[in-house]
Amino acid sequence: MKLISENSTLRKTLVNLINKSERIAFAVAWASNGHEVFDCLVRNKHKIFSSTVGLHFYQTSPLFIKEFVSSNDVKFIMETNGVFHPKIYLFYYKNVCEILIGSANFTVGAMERNSEVVVHLKIDDIKSSVDLNDIEKVLADYFALGKVFAKKDLDAYANIYKLKQPVVDRLSSKYGGRGGNILESTIVTMDWDDYFKKVKNEKINGGHSLDSRLLILDFVKEIFSKEVPFDELELEERKVIAGLPNEKYDFWGWFGSMKGNGRFHKAVNENEINISHALDCIPRVGDIDRGQYLSYINVLQKGFPAGGLGLSTASRLLAMKRPDIFVCIDESNSSKISADFGIKKSHLTKKEDWVDVYWDEVIERIIDSRWWNEPEPSDPLQKRVWSFRAAFLDAITYNV
Repeated sequence: MKLISENSTLRKTLVNLINKSERIAFAVAWASNGHEVFDCLVRNKHKIFSSTVGLHFYQTSPLFIKEFVSSNDVKFIMETNGVFHPKIYLFYYKNVCEILIGSANFTVGAMERNSEVVVHLKIDDIKSSVDLNDIEKVLADYFALGKVFAKKDLDAYANIYKLKQPVVDRLSSKYGGRGGNILESTIVTMDWDDYFKKVKNEKINGGHSLDSRLLILDFVKEIFSKEVPFDELELEERKVIAGLPNEKYDFWGWFGSMKGNGRFHKAVNENEINISHALDCIPRVGDIDRGQYLSYINVLQKGFPAGGLGLSTASRLLAMKRPDIFVCIDESNSSKISADFGIKKSHLTKKEDWVDVYWDEVIERIIDSRWWNEPEPSDPLQKRVWSFRAAFLDAITYNV
């Protein structure tokens, strides 16, 4: 018996056994492509028989399934009363069977980065082994539960798999594959009482900022509640929403001042229609998903073919339309937010990065935060702040 606890040893052992075996059988909870053991298995898939793979939580990749669509040798567990969770591999050659049993699924994580423990056994005479008979019976029972994966179902599975991956990533604290451990974030782990206390105690220029911040958010909320398109608002109202200086309202600069962006200022002054169309992609109430956010970005970008659109301007508009979901990120708060979330600050500014990073690594963390998920308070002042709670992250991360 051997104990395998290193990913490199596990990969090497599996590749060696796949190549030298005459027949292969396995049962695993999940399987994926994208690692050398998968490539080796595909080259040797004519050796496979009575093998079973689980599909729970959509963690088995569509590209793995594609290799075994319509196969009568690899079946899939569509549904059970509990989670299908075995990890057993059998390799037959001559009169020998080598067995791997342990924690390792047939996934990239198991092969490359997870902490796994696998017991490697060798049976020199398969005809006289009672233990092997017991293991083979278990695999046969699993195989009987499985179903052949029909080619017609692959596209539907792939679409659901794609939709579920952000959820899987969040449960794994991946958030787009970057960023720090969620438990190390002061912001994410903060409860509502602490969050509200920090918001309430913010001081700028010697005075508390809460009243002024609520003034603009209440004002903008009233504008959007009328459900008048952005392009039909008065210029001064558009400027307040956009965070630009104007002649009527002196509280425009809270939650991100955009006065230094000349092209954005020009677009608002000239009533660029794509700003209005973009804001229409974001519902005034209810849940917002990544698709709606990307639709907003795609339409907004059409209004700035020569530049002038970045995370600060895009997130300013979002934070005004839906302050319960979005926060404006600019130079005044990006350092503290990126440090707390474990994100490189440069990823919030790079043209090729910020669109995905803002949703995957900032907004997803916000909506997983303890304070964000606590119920609406009964206290009138706290109730107002709670209704704008994501935007108020600016208050506790603002650098004076």
